[in-house]
Amino acid sequence: MKRKLINMISKTIDYIVLIALIIILAYGIYSIVSSYAIINNAKLDKDIVHLKPEGNIESNRKTIQELKLIDSNIFAWIELDGTKIDYPIVQGKDNHEYLRKDYKGNFSLSGAIYLDYRSKNNLTDPYSVVYGHHMDKGAMFGDLSKYKNKNFFTKNKTGKIYLEDKTYNLYVFSVIIVSSKDKNIFEFSDLSPMTNLARLEYIKEKSINYRDIGVNENSKVIALSTCNGSTNTDRIVVFAVLEEV
Repeated sequence: MKRKLINMISKTIDYIVLIALIIILAYGIYSIVSSYAIINNAKLDKDIVHLKPEGNIESNRKTIQELKLIDSNIFAWIELDGTKIDYPIVQGKDNHEYLRKDYKGNFSLSGAIYLDYRSKNNLTDPYSVVYGHHMDKGAMFGDLSKYKNKNFFTKNKTGKIYLEDKTYNLYVFSVIIVSSKDKNIFEFSDLSPMTNLARLEYIKEKSINYRDIGVNENSKVIALSTCNGSTNTDRIVVFAVLEEV
C-alpha cells in the first residue's frame, strides 16, 4: 500500500513537472513569435516603400499626397544615413495616438514615427521633437542608440526629411541621454531665441558625443527621441540641424 502511494506521488510529481515544462516551452515559443511579429510589423510594406519621396518638389508632392491616402496624418518622410531609419512621419492629435498605432492607423505595438503634436508639421519652428519606439534590430528608432558610439557618431553625420513642398538636409550634432521628464528637452512652449540658446547650451553640456557645426539660437533644430534600451524613464535623443535644400 505504501509503495502504491509512493508511486502515485511520484507520477503526480512527474505530471506536474511535465506540465510546467510544456508551459515554459509554450511561453518561450509565444515570446519568440511575438517578438518576431512586433519587429516584422515595424517594417514598411511594399505598398509604401515605393512612395518614398525622391527629394524634388514634384516627387515630394506626388508621393506625400499618395501617403496621405493611406493615413491623412502622414506629412513627411525621414531617413538617417548609416541607419535603418527610413520611415514616413505622422502627427497625431496628441503624443499618445501613435504609440500603439502604425502609419496605416492600425493597432501595432511598434507604433509609428511621429512628430510632437505641439510642433508645426512644416518644421518651421526653431525646435521640434520627433518620437519613435526603440525596437530590436534597428527597427523604428532603435538605431538612434548607435550614435552613442563615438566612431559611429563621427562617421554618420547626415540625413534628410522630405516634406510635400521642400526637402531638408539633416546635420547631426549631438546625442544625449536624459529623463523622459526633462523639461529642457520635452517642454518647449517657449521658442524665443534666448530660450533656444539656453537649450543648446544645455544640450552641449549633456552630450555624450558632440560636434560643433555652428548651431545657434536661430537654427532650426530637430530632436529625435527614443527609449534608452529597456528602460521606461530614460531617453536617447539625437539632435540635428535642419537646412532646406
